[in-house]
Amino acid sequence: MLSINEICLARDDSGKYRECKIIAVNKRSARVVIDGLKMTLPFCSLQKKKKPVKHPRFAKQADNKLLTKRLGRHRKISVVPTYFSVGRILGDFGQMIRSPSYKDDGLFLFNDNHMQWNFAINQPMTHQDSGGGNACIRPYESKGHAIGIPTGPYTSLQEVWDFDMGDGGYTKKSAKQIIDIAFDRIVTHCIYNPDKTTLFYSADFTHSDPESIGLGIFANRVGSDVVAYITHKLKELPEVFRRVRVSGDMHRDLVPLQVLPEDPLLVIHSPSL
Repeated sequence: MLSINEICLARDDSGKYRECKIIAVNKRSARVVIDGLKMTLPFCSLQKKKKPVKHPRFAKQADNKLLTKRLGRHRKISVVPTYFSVGRILGDFGQMIRSPSYKDDGLFLFNDNHMQWNFAINQPMTHQDSGGGNACIRPYESKGHAIGIPTGPYTSLQEVWDFDMGDGGYTKKSAKQIIDIAFDRIVTHCIYNPDKTTLFYSADFTHSDPESIGLGIFANRVGSDVVAYITHKLKELPEVFRRVRVSGDMHRDLVPLQVLPEDPLLVIHSPSL
C-alpha cells in the first residue's frame, strides 16, 4: 500500500520506471510529482521502491555473535546426593570407586580437613592416604577421580585460617573464601576433564534439607552456616559450570587436578595460588 510522501517508481510510456513522490492517494490511483510535474497515475503504473541492500562487508554485525570462546564441548553436569547405609553400594564411596559405572564419569566430592585440602591445592598429583568416612576416597584425588571440599572443621564462615600459598608463604583467609576456592577448583577440574559429568557427595538424610551435606566424623564441629553455604554451593554447581563453560570466564590462577591420562594434551600448568 502506497502512502503520502513516499518515494516510489512510476512507469512511463516506454515501460521504464522513474522516481516520483506520492502527494495524494485515491481509491484506484495516486497523485504524484515527477520532475516538478503533478499527475495522476493508476496503481498499476506505480511500484514501491526496494530498500537498498548493503554489501556484507558493511552490514551490521549480528548481536548474538559470541565474543568469547566456549570451553570444551557442550555438556551438562549433575550433582547427586548419596546416603551411606551398610551393605549399600550407592553412598559408599569405597565401593562405588570400584565400579566402572560410577568411576568412569563420576567425580567424588568428599569432606576434607583444612590441612590436607590445602596440601592438595599445591600438590594435586601427590598421593595422600585415606581418611575416615567419605574421605576414604582421598587416594583417588591424585588420579583425578575425587576432589575434597574443606569443612575445616570451620566453626563459622567468618573464621580465619592460615592458607599455604605453596611458595613458602602463608596468608589469612576466611572459611567462606576457602570454600569458594574449593568450588572454583571443582569447576576447573570438570572443564578440563569432560568425562566427569556426575558429581557425587555425601548428604545427611536426617537433616531438614535432605540434600544438606553430611558431616560424619565432623558432626557438631562445623558451623551451621558453613553447612548451609556448602550445600548451597553444591546445588548451584551445574549452573555455575554452564556459565563458566559458555563465557570462558574461569579463574585461570587455580591449579586444576591432574587431567586424566585418556586426554594428556589437556594438562594445564598454572601457577599456584
